[in-house]
Amino acid sequence: MFHRKLNQYIPLFAIATIVQTSIFPAISYAQFDPPPGNPGAPIITYGTGSRANGKCAKDIESQPQSVAASNLPIDQQFTLVFPQKYFGMTILPNPTFFAYVPKTSAIAIEFSLETKNDNNGFDRKTINLTNTPSIVSVQFDKSLEIGRDYNLIAAVICEDEAKPDDSYSQGIVRRIQLDPTLKTQLDKSSSIEKVSLYVKAGIWHEALAIVAQSLRSDPNNKDLKSQWQYLLKFSNLETLANTPIKN
Repeated sequence: MFHRKLNQYIPLFAIATIVQTSIFPAISYAQFDPPPGNPGAPIITYGTGSRANGKCAKDIESQPQSVAASNLPIDQQFTLVFPQKYFGMTILPNPTFFAYVPKTSAIAIEFSLETKNDNNGFDRKTINLTNTPSIVSVQFDKSLEIGRDYNLIAAVICEDEAKPDDSYSQGIVRRIQLDPTLKTQLDKSSSIEKVSLYVKAGIWHEALAIVAQSLRSDPNNKDLKSQWQYLLKFSNLETLANTPIKN
């Protein structure tokens, strides 16, 4: 249902400094840079059109047309939860991805994976929306190949409009081979220790998924909330740490 080549790019966030916490060591944004050999630095982008920022037409009637998407408050910006350098690495064939959805009347989010030479798309999945704002997650059925880059696109679907491609966010994903030494460390580690190891290795999606899953089970845990907020700093979304995590 949703497919088009995206050729207009607008940087979403400026680089910020991460504050060291008692849970994690200080991490450099460079650890989420594209791996060596990847041409160009990918960026998260916005779509243009009547449904910018995850809002449907009836949601934005009162919004000034002069307000640029990148100038809206963070809690009004529809975006994938990616590091600020916009590149996310994973070691899993079917990782979990997350997107922040602001308050909207959209009925669903369509996630699409594309590869460089695949015009028909690699895989798609639709997640229905219930209450927003929220952070939603998705896991694709098709397995990612090691060493291959994928373009992940999230787009809103509005009940009153046919085309779901006017409001989108995208980022680049690469599955990498798990280092044997890191695997040994992970096998001996607790969940929180795994998160720290993943972050230090630049493996974004697994770190995020572990904390999100734990928070779903124990939403009032202060330590988990602190970990979640720390990770959201990489996306400049730390102020949204109390946003409900759905599905």
